[in-house]
Amino acid sequence: MRNDGYTAATNPYLTVLGLFAAVLAFSAACTNQAPGPEGGWEGVFGRIWALQQVEDRPVVGGSSPTLVLEPDGKLHGKGGVNSFFGSYERQGESGLRFSPLGSTMMAGPPALMDQEVAYLRLLERADGFRLRGGTLALTVAGEPALVFAASGP
Repeated sequence: MRNDGYTAATNPYLTVLGLFAAVLAFSAACTNQAPGPEGGWEGVFGRIWALQQVEDRPVVGGSSPTLVLEPDGKLHGKGGVNSFFGSYERQGESGLRFSPLGSTMMAGPPALMDQEVAYLRLLERADGFRLRGGTLALTVAGEPALVFAASGP
């Protein structure tokens, strides 16, 4: 093996390159780790979830239904016209059960009201969830019924 006298101690470029490689490896290790188990509860909390689909239908244009699940079992959100609130129980790793929900009682355009009624009914029937990246799917009998995208911290 040839020794030209270049080592990390004598060549600052090798030192910088070594540090860069270490930082890059550390960064890759951190970003490849999920913030908990894929689909776990911790990824659900503290985020505003924007409804994208009700069963297989996209949300009505001009509406912005949301859902927020708090770690203490409380929930709240917007149905598109009305605000709603309630509670839920965790059931294992990915199961849940919602209480009957309360909501404000404003009227709105028929398309928005129909969507809101379907959303809240499915929310009360949801029995599980799947979390993948920034997408949350609430399931009824194992099938995705409500699909959300993370829209806030």
